[in-house]
Amino acid sequence: MIGAMGCHQIPERSFRFRGLTMPLCARCLGAGIGHVASVLLFAFGVFPPLWMDLTGMCVIYADWALQEYAGVMSSNPRRLVTGLFGGFGVGCFCWLIVSIVWRWFWSTCII
Repeated sequence: MIGAMGCHQIPERSFRFRGLTMPLCARCLGAGIGHVASVLLFAFGVFPPLWMDLTGMCVIYADWALQEYAGVMSSNPRRLVTGLFGGFGVGCFCWLIVSIVWRWFWSTCII
């Protein structure tokens, strides 16, 4: 099921816990944690600035691009950290868009 969500689940790129390989790669694990953190901030009404969201997205892309095109292998801890930044950036950006649309909808809605 997790593979259907987009994670390649390559064992060498996943953490091991008590001899078992985790079902998510390190980058997807970090992205998931980052998404959860963005939901928590949204629940408290905190919206990081847009530049911070975009920076997080650029960090994960840069790590992936270095690995894909320059042959610079990324370690699992680095994948986890860049996944955190990327997941947090994407999550906060999405919640920012949701809040803008929500405010626009209610400001134009005639009841």
